[in-house]
Amino acid sequence: MRTILFSALLATLALGCDSTEPAEGTGSPCPGTGSLTATIDGVPFASTCVGGVGSSGSLVLTARESADSGSLTLLFSAAPLAAGQPFTLFNGTAQVLYAGDASDGTETASSTGGTLTVASLSSGGASGTFAFDAFVAGRTVRVTGGEFSVAF
Repeated sequence: MRTILFSALLATLALGCDSTEPAEGTGSPCPGTGSLTATIDGVPFASTCVGGVGSSGSLVLTARESADSGSLTLLFSAAPLAAGQPFTLFNGTAQVLYAGDASDGTETASSTGGTLTVASLSSGGASGTFAFDAFVAGRTVRVTGGEFSVAF
């Protein structure tokens, strides 16, 4: 299951959040519209590229802070989802992947605990909140105050 989730993450990033700027007047290279914000080890994070897919009660979101530098990538995958229901991360129902630098495989880890609450979920988008800890490269990374709102 984690292999499938990580493959989905990489495919979304490779196809959607590339480092090239779009030609003037052609729009964004990102796969969706919306926002994802959080505080990571006390440092504010605000996505410059966010995308999502939701179907059959599941949700996958990816977000990057920067296409040209070290970035944070989050993959939320949970099924089945119900709006308003909190999910405990790291229990097999909902997962988060964290990459402090998407180009460095040693900076990638799954959450070691946390929560995800989907406030709304429809065929047109999703919103919610999250917080989690991840063990990355010998240290714990704490993500707090996470909020997302994405259209797809």
